[in-house]
Amino acid sequence: MKSFERNGGAVAFALLAALLFCGAPAWSAAGLTPHGEAINQAIEDGLAWLGANQRPDGSWEASGDNYVGGAGLGAMAFMAQGYDESSLYNGSPVVADAIAFILSQQKPAGWMGLEYVEGSIFWGGDPPDVERNHHSNYETSVAVMALAMTDNPDYDDEIAAAAAWLDDCQYDELDPNRVE
Repeated sequence: MKSFERNGGAVAFALLAALLFCGAPAWSAAGLTPHGEAINQAIEDGLAWLGANQRPDGSWEASGDNYVGGAGLGAMAFMAQGYDESSLYNGSPVVADAIAFILSQQKPAGWMGLEYVEGSIFWGGDPPDVERNHHSNYETSVAVMALAMTDNPDYDDEIAAAAAWLDDCQYDELDPNRVE
């Protein structure tokens, strides 16, 4: 039971993302109900959990660490249901706080995420590139999706820098200089 409680947040994220990104926003915008009442209630319960468990810095806890990918998923869950950076959910600016956390984690090289901290879930031993963690590609990709979903042109430079970093770190099997 303890394991389920500890991992409940990850499970809630996964289930909520699956429910939210299956066409519900388009139906909601039209004032229709795309799912049965039980699924709609699950979406509301998921948003309630996310709203109640957002940390003061705008992130959500993941095995004891904050992470950018989780903040991106959380922000997208709310945005998929019509919330934006100016919206309040139970009196809290959850989307704005999550986006601010994401932006605060962008590094000069363009990637977004936590730096290596020995002993954290992001520590992989002796990193070949101490400038990023082994989740950087994932975290940056999710962060870019969340920033793009805001449709806020103020983030164009941050998105472009992250996209350039993602392009640069893309594995190219035809590159003669790649390391096996």
